[in-house]
Amino acid sequence: MDFVTPKNIPSPYTGVPCPPKLFERDYGDRIITEAWWYCVTTGQFITKGIVKEEIKENPSKPKL
Repeated sequence: MDFVTPKNIPSPYTGVPCPPKLFERDYGDRIITEAWWYCVTTGQFITKGIVKEEIKENPSKPKL
């Protein structure tokens, strides 16, 4: 998946500007924030991408 900027994009179906829906997914060792775009008028999926990726710190591991 590509890195994206979460901004409004025009729908390829109707041309109406569509805002992204942001989701945070926990993969155990990292947290990934994804943006998904759906057409506001038709509800059809347009595209998705990664907004940011964060590495989780292990609290049981001492910092050096």
